[in-house]
Amino acid sequence: MRDVRENLLEQMARLPVVDSHSHLVLPGRRAADVLAEYTGQYLGHDLITAGMPRAQYERLADPALPLDERFALAKPWLGLAKHTGYYRCVRATLRELLGVDDLTESTLAAANAAYQKALRPEYYDELFARLNIRACLIDHTGFDWPYEQAVCVQAYNTIHLFTPYSNGLLEQIAGFSGVRVRGFDSYLEACEGLIRKKVAQQGVRVLKFPIAYTRKLSFPVTAYGEAEAEFNAVFSRRIQYRDAISSTYGFDDCPNFQNYLMHRLMALCEELELTCQFHTGFLAGHGNYLPNSRPTGLIPLIFQYPGVRFDLFHMAYPYQAELGAMAKNYPNISVNMCWAHIISPTASVNALAEWLDLLPVNKIIGFGSDVGAIDLAAGGLLMAKENIAAALAAKIEQGLMDVDEAVDIAARLLYHNPAALYRLPGL
Repeated sequence: MRDVRENLLEQMARLPVVDSHSHLVLPGRRAADVLAEYTGQYLGHDLITAGMPRAQYERLADPALPLDERFALAKPWLGLAKHTGYYRCVRATLRELLGVDDLTESTLAAANAAYQKALRPEYYDELFARLNIRACLIDHTGFDWPYEQAVCVQAYNTIHLFTPYSNGLLEQIAGFSGVRVRGFDSYLEACEGLIRKKVAQQGVRVLKFPIAYTRKLSFPVTAYGEAEAEFNAVFSRRIQYRDAISSTYGFDDCPNFQNYLMHRLMALCEELELTCQFHTGFLAGHGNYLPNSRPTGLIPLIFQYPGVRFDLFHMAYPYQAELGAMAKNYPNISVNMCWAHIISPTASVNALAEWLDLLPVNKIIGFGSDVGAIDLAAGGLLMAKENIAAALAAKIEQGLMDVDEAVDIAARLLYHNPAALYRLPGL
């Protein structure tokens, strides 16, 4: 098995890749040092989960503290998280990019020196080329598109359309769309105008829906009057508040408005042939309500809009079996392993092995880094390839495929499937 996996990994190293989901910061906004960068996202979550006080964790990025003092604060908690998928991603990145096996007192200075050399504007393009990433879809909520790298592709995040918290945000939506918001009807027109403009002027082909962080993934058909009443009840209060629409009553408390808007946007996506990425499964950070993100809640929406391509994220961990069954039942679902490889490598290998039994291979998206720090995309991709190779090697050992077929499947998962799903030009 080990020889088979190594053979597969050697051949997979030459494959082109689409990163199906990321949060890459702009090159000029990277952290000042290696400790702040590498503990600034998921590994930091594990440190807090292990018990590190949040106030102490926040000091890890404080430039006023010497680097070695900050590392001393993190060290006890790093030891407790050393075998998690998040930490393994960091260690894979350190080996691949910075030439050290781990962050320790003896390697910290060398790792940081190597990191400092990469704080250059051209580094993004260099690393994309090194990793053979041909397209990187970036989750983006802004109205303008600021990324200059040709590899970067916009996946427009719609969350603020469902929760327009401030007058300032409403004015931005109105300004970008060209529709002044005076109430529910004009707000719907503004949202539709915004997306049409994103498609026409910025080439957007993908919309992102991370709404599971605030509510269940269930959007029943809602009467116009119920949705209008909820929206206008909040909107009318804007006169009383200069920034927040309401200090006590916001759009998170308006499920009928959100349901109605979701169906309006799904109809638009069907018309414009847009792919819709939905967060399902595990929720980042702490204190979230996991049942909100159960993918089965989306079944009525998926059934009602068969012309919409639904890209369901994060392996829906820990609901991966349900996600696979849904994808087998509905032709317009793809299952996406973004982030999953570093959440639980073992669960990822097992889920992929099950999905290969269950689904046609064009239904599976194999990789998405889901990171803000570009370096960690390297570690995440290495782990994804290792997990994919492990699942495929087991199929070879079972006599279900040969090496050439396994490499072809890996190429589909890493490149051809996402390129087709997102209709990426030139790929």
